[in-house]
Amino acid sequence: MPYRHSTDLSPTRLRQLATWIRDQLDPIIAREGPDAMHPDDVLMLHEVFRALQHTKDITATTLRATRIHRAVMEVAGKATRWPSGLADECDKVIDIWRTKFGPLEALRPFLYGRGGRLEGITIATDVSKAAILKRWAKSCPENLALAQSRRHGDLGFKAGAWWLNALFAHHSGIIDLAATEGGICFDDFGAYAVLLKDSDEVEGPTPSNFTYRCHRKDKGRFRLTSADFKSRYLVRVLRSHNLNSLWAPRAGVRYDGLYRVAGWVVRTIKEADLPGPEYKLGEILFEIKFEREDPEPIDEVMKHPLSAEVDDYMEYKRLRRAYRE
Repeated sequence: MPYRHSTDLSPTRLRQLATWIRDQLDPIIAREGPDAMHPDDVLMLHEVFRALQHTKDITATTLRATRIHRAVMEVAGKATRWPSGLADECDKVIDIWRTKFGPLEALRPFLYGRGGRLEGITIATDVSKAAILKRWAKSCPENLALAQSRRHGDLGFKAGAWWLNALFAHHSGIIDLAATEGGICFDDFGAYAVLLKDSDEVEGPTPSNFTYRCHRKDKGRFRLTSADFKSRYLVRVLRSHNLNSLWAPRAGVRYDGLYRVAGWVVRTIKEADLPGPEYKLGEILFEIKFEREDPEPIDEVMKHPLSAEVDDYMEYKRLRRAYRE
């Protein structure tokens, strides 16, 4: 008698399950062991993995769109971490799918196609910043308008929002083009956002409290220090993966929320504290202290990028490398 199941294996449900397994369950199990799983969750996943072995409705497109195969491979690949029964069922699913679809590692996420992160934004052959900006100048010039990002507040962005790189953050309107290289998004009327890269964060005991060292020629530093901090607007803070900080995202660019300027120090560089070879003795340093004032819990923000976001980042890097070669 054929196996029958009533498990919801719709693309929406599979996508939710993949996210739950990779971003919520796996970190808990890694930290606390397999016994941390609720028995009901173990039974539910066992039923899901059994159903995946028998369903005829799963296609390669389904796997690429939902990334459930990546969740299954993670459970099987970390068999010593997950309950052994679940890992065994995942091994069976993998064998079936590999026979049907070939190497599962080759089933990469949709990035530019329908439903992809970059659908309608750019194409795979746009491998340079100049090519992308040229496309946007024709397809969405309104996204490049300076007024888009030079406004106070969160602009409708929720802390934890994430982009492949700073250029795509600019496309969304959270920072202007000049700030994509790191630094302050500003105009004559104020400072609106800061993108932290490289050695910009000189002190950060927590992700919510840090000291920012302004770039040597960034005129936005005068906007950050132009008035008493009590009268200032909040500033959007973004962190890049190449920021030398414990709080940097592991890939891409993350919006960490609204911060207030809590104070600053303007000092002359002395030989004992020369920051780097690009600085000279006697130059003036602006160091701004920021404190977070955003309703979104910072612990939730720090979870980004999620596993699916890292998937997209790795695929974007792979395709750029392939087209350049």
